[in-house]
Formats: sequence, C-alpha cells, structure tokens
Amino acid sequence: MAGQLTPWREHELKLDPPPGFDLQAFLARALEERRFTSIYYDTAAATLTRAGITLRRRVEGRTTKWQLKLPAEDARTEIEAAGGARQPPAALDALLVAHLRVGGPLGEVARLRTRRSFARIDLADGARAEVAHDAVDVLDGRRIVDRFGEVEVELLAGEDGALEGIAKRLELAGAEPAAAVSKVARILPAPAAVDGAVTGAARVRSVLLAQRDALLAHDPGTRFGERPEDLHQMRVAFRRTGACLRGGAQFLPAAWHDEVRTLVREVLGQLGPARDLDVFLAWLRAEAAQLEARDAAALAVSLRTLEARVVPTRDQVRTALDSDAYFAVLDLLSDPPVVEADQTLADIAAGEVERLRRIARKARRGDDELLHRMRLRGKRARYALELAAPELGKRGKPAVAAAKELQDVLGEHQDAVVAEERLRELAAGTHSARTALALGRLVERQHDRRRRARKSLTGAWRRFDQAAARALD
Repeated sequence: MAGQLTPWREHELKLDPPPGFDLQAFLARALEERRFTSIYYDTAAATLTRAGITLRRRVEGRTTKWQLKLPAEDARTEIEAAGGARQPPAALDALLVAHLRVGGPLGEVARLRTRRSFARIDLADGARAEVAHDAVDVLDGRRIVDRFGEVEVELLAGEDGALEGIAKRLELAGAEPAAAVSKVARILPAPAAVDGAVTGAARVRSVLLAQRDALLAHDPGTRFGERPEDLHQMRVAFRRTGACLRGGAQFLPAAWHDEVRTLVREVLGQLGPARDLDVFLAWLRAEAAQLEARDAAALAVSLRTLEARVVPTRDQVRTALDSDAYFAVLDLLSDPPVVEADQTLADIAAGEVERLRRIARKARRGDDELLHRMRLRGKRARYALELAAPELGKRGKPAVAAAKELQDVLGEHQDAVVAEERLRELAAGTHSARTALALGRLVERQHDRRRRARKSLTGAWRRFDQAAARALD
C-alpha cells in the first residue's frame, strides 16, 4: 500500500495574520508565489470531518494531486497521489473503505482558491522552514463568497522546536494562533456533539458511538501501515468498546451485545501481534542506543530478525480490517440499541473496583501472573469509572486519574516481563556470544525495571484505593 503513495509528516504551525500583514517586509527577502485550487471532499455523513481527516484534490496549473491528511498529536501525515478529477486514485480510495461503508459516497464540500506568497528560510542548528502567507478565496462555483488569510510555517528539516522562534516573531508582529486546524475547517460546520444525556442507557450509547468514531479516525492510518500510533489507538478503541459492552450489558439487548462482543474479540486478537512487535522494536532500539557501540552492533542481527516480522504482522492487520467481522462491528456500532435498566453505572463501577480490590490483596505480594491479572482488572475498573463519569461528577475525575496511574505502573511491570521473555527467546536463537551477552545485559535491565515498578505499586495502589472510595461513597 505505502509503495503506491507518497507520504510525509507535516510539522507546521498555522497563524491568523493581522490586517495588512506583509510577509516580504517581515522576512526581508524576495518571495516566490504559487496559485492553486483545492477541492475538499467528505462522505455523505461527514465522517472525515468528524475524524479530523482531510481529503482534497489540488489543481495547480495542469497538475492534479490528491492529498489525504491524517491527524496526530505531534505531526500530521500527508499522503499524496497523482490522479484525475473524478475520484481519488485506487490506492488512496482503499484507505477510506471504512468511511465509505459507514458514511456513504464522497462528495465535494468546499472549494478554495489560494494565492501563496512564500520563502524558505534557515533556522538555528541547521533547521529549515517554509513561511507562507496565503490569501484564500472561498468559492461557490466561480463566485467568491468569502475571503480570509492564513500564515503557515512548515518545518522542512530539523527538530520540531525550531519552529517556535519564528512563530514567536510572527506573534510579536501581530499574528495569532489560527482559529481552525485547517483551511477547510474554517468554513465547514463543526460536527454535531454527541448527546450529553446522563441516563445510563444514553451514556452507554454515546460511548459506543464515540468508539465507532475513534475506529474510523484511526482506520486509514492503520491501513497505511506506517503509523504505529494509529494501530495502538484502534486497539484502545476496541478495548473501550469491550469495556462498555461488559459494563453496560444491562442497557443493551442481549443478542446484540453478545454478537458485538464476540466480533470485537475476534478482530482485537488479530491486531495484537503487530502492536506488540511495534512496542518491543521501539523499546529495543532505544535500549540498544544506550549500550556501548560494540554491544549495540551485536544487537543488529536480533533487530533485523524482528524487523523481518513487521511485514507479515502488518498484513495480518490489513486482513483483519478487510474482514466481515470488522465491517460488522462498524455497522453495529453505528446505531447501538439501548434499553433502560434499574442498576446505575456507578453501581457497575463499584462492582469492578471491588473485584480489583480482591485480586489486589493477593497480587501485591509480587507474583508476575497475579500482577498481570491485576493490570487487566485495573483496566476494567478504569473504563467502568470513565463510563460512570456523568453520575460520579467531579469526584470521579481523581479516581480515573489514579486508575490510569495504577494501570501505567502495572503496565510497566508487564512490559518488563514480556520484554524479558522476548529477549531470552532471541538469546536462545543466536549463535553469537557477543549478541547473547548484549541481550543478557538487557535482561538484567528488565529485572531492575520490574523492581522499580513493584516499588511504585504501593503508592499507586493507595492513591487509587482512596480516590475510588471517595468517588463511590
């Protein structure tokens, strides 16, 4: 998939310029100029807009390119492909299959004509950026219905922090942080908010709909296969869906609940190997970078062994996302049926917390398997507290925060246990004494990592236990 498309990560800042802003005077250098028209598309149900995804066709002279922008916390990914005027190229269209299924066919939602004045500048430490001032016409056919300006600073080379200096200079010149994350977001209506009703049934429905939206938001990036964070967030959405199904079972028809829960487990199981490999590879690369040069070099063979498994696990993920089970989950979550029930979500959360307390009394003695079970119970308790948030009000927030801290500590311990197992497997399969020695040193680090996690567990548990008691009292 990735080989048919051109991706890059966008590190950029957008600002609203003051009236009369002159980029040439600001930069004190000659500017280049471009003119292009951007036609934006969305599904009939506006699922791309809701997910923060942008699909556009950019026409510049005789060149037409399709561009798909995927959101991320640190930097957006832009995926580009040449194509015609009628529809996205097949490789790009394939990344949107889930949106087309749930949201309906693509249609034009906006057309913008941009005159861009820009210059490339050198920043500190070898960083380079492009600073652009865009004059944008909003079109209805050939008629201009609105105009606005935008200043964009995009990092071309260097570290993210390099943009801060130029951004501060622009703000001193009167620019302000942009009112919208993208040009098209300025003119399209904001997605309708999820129903904020606090009845148990309404809450369960809204959470399930939110997880459907989360799956759609991270589906294209997961299919593309070069954004590990998307796969992680998809797994989180599946886990939250499972937790909502489990905690809110009384508010859901039994047959519907059982069907969705079975399908979620099926798909989630196929996503696990790729995510686990991503995490371990990232950790092993970071650890290798801290070893002496000869030990780091000795780990190169082990890294190549693991990297050879990446493609098969990514293929497994794509197979899962093309499966009938996955599409059935999206269909069923698009309109969750709910029924009223006597039990409150706070009661359900209290039950999960009590089950966690029972296993915690045994697990805190330090047995790895019991601590793993405590971690899983901790996740259930956290998700149940989050589900009950409207009923718990302000007192629920500290309990959720403490549950997250507890989950992080237990997760660190479990990661160390799994990492040690994987390291021992790699050591058993190597014929190099140097590699075995380097892996052995990493095993020792996992022992230290586990000890630190167990030491942190006492305080994390105390804080959670007290916060949960106050929230559920």
